[in-house]
Amino acid sequence: MFPANNRSQSSLPFTRIHCGLRQLRKRIDSVKNTQKITEAMKLVAAAKVRRAQEAVISGRPFAVAVVDFLYSLYQQLQLEDIDSPLMDVRPVKKVAVVL
Repeated sequence: MFPANNRSQSSLPFTRIHCGLRQLRKRIDSVKNTQKITEAMKLVAAAKVRRAQEAVISGRPFAVAVVDFLYSLYQQLQLEDIDSPLMDVRPVKKVAVVL
């Protein structure tokens, strides 16, 4: 089937399969089922990502309200000249990134 040359069988770009027609059909069906499962898993993952994005977007107004409240509280404490250790500006030592 292949022209004779000095290359070994292991250097061919594909593997020869020695099996009957029934085994080959089973293998094809198995690969098709694996593809269906993979596609279903992709759909589930996409739905989870979409749900997580919606949760982040719906939580933004709350986060903005909390930041506004804390900023106004800080300004009020500055105006009243209240000395609190919680209001001291400190250098940042560690930063965490959430992906």
